[in-house]
Amino acid sequence: MVLDVLNRPAAQSTEAEPSDALSPAPLRPYLILAGVLCGLYFLYSWVQYAHFRTPSWDLGIFGQSVRAYAEFRAPVVDIKGPGFPILGDHFSPVTALLAPLYWIWPSPASLLLGQAALFAASAVVVGRTTQQILGSRAAGIGLTIAYGLSWGLQEAVKSDFHEIAFAVPLLALTCRALLLGRWTAAAAWSVPLVLVKEDMGLTVAMVGAVLFLKGRRRLGAALAGFGVAAFALTVLVLIPAASKLGQYDYWSKIEKTGTGADTSFGQVVAGALGSGERWEMVFYLFAIVGFLALRSPLVLLVLPTLGWRFLSQDPNHWGMHWHYSAILMPVVFLALVDGVRSAGTSPRAWLVSYGKVVIPVAVAVS
Repeated sequence: MVLDVLNRPAAQSTEAEPSDALSPAPLRPYLILAGVLCGLYFLYSWVQYAHFRTPSWDLGIFGQSVRAYAEFRAPVVDIKGPGFPILGDHFSPVTALLAPLYWIWPSPASLLLGQAALFAASAVVVGRTTQQILGSRAAGIGLTIAYGLSWGLQEAVKSDFHEIAFAVPLLALTCRALLLGRWTAAAAWSVPLVLVKEDMGLTVAMVGAVLFLKGRRRLGAALAGFGVAAFALTVLVLIPAASKLGQYDYWSKIEKTGTGADTSFGQVVAGALGSGERWEMVFYLFAIVGFLALRSPLVLLVLPTLGWRFLSQDPNHWGMHWHYSAILMPVVFLALVDGVRSAGTSPRAWLVSYGKVVIPVAVAVS
């Protein structure tokens, strides 16, 4: 055994052991916090719904598609147009998992409850992972609160139900596995993301890139290839095949400006990089975690989502509004945990000191 350890590549020997040296965190306090968060999320959503303050028609769209799944029919959404196949718009077959909940409570409000539960479940993952890695129950509970009240999740709750509710706990579990050195589990938790929305294949590919950087080159390369292939298959084949127009409509979000005039890709990139509203989104994304998340390779997972949002010509995709930043919250908060862990061994005294106070600061900011 000693010879096996000595002969193991350095990248593998240093990254494969963290989970073995850490004791698991208790579940009960985090379940209590999750119950409170779930109640708050659903209460806010329900008040909006009951008082006709729904900010968009998306709840109706998803309500019709889940109802179709619950009735064992093809997901046709007449709100989008007579006989409109929803899988020809966005590829989100994962929402079929809400059908059993719809059987119990046949109302669009059941989707709001499901989303609240999924968000709250991700808070359990973030909190327990924090305590397990940093060895502090106070840090775990504090970061659970900071994460649960983060602006990305608040905006998603405010925006009614969206399919990304499933991506939030999946990404939390993926990041947890990466932090604990459980490489196969990280890959396994990330793969279902391709069923959440078509762009998530690129996020899966980025998980593969992180695994590659961690020394798991074969697994990382395979996962990255899978993610890119899933993205291409979805937007080039599956969605056009389901669409009445035979195409993926959302390319136009990048190809055209708000006035409908054609633009070159170079002009799109230049306009995106010069947009203050887009950079403000990035600033607040990392400000809520004291910018220490930037020390972790996990932040690479935010690049695909930030990338398409930067390139999009739709102002709804910029800034801090709507639900688009919810999937970034588990990534940056668990990247913060990784940043705090690495800061503790830094030769810079100021960084060590900052790492000790950044979690209380994140709680105060939330």
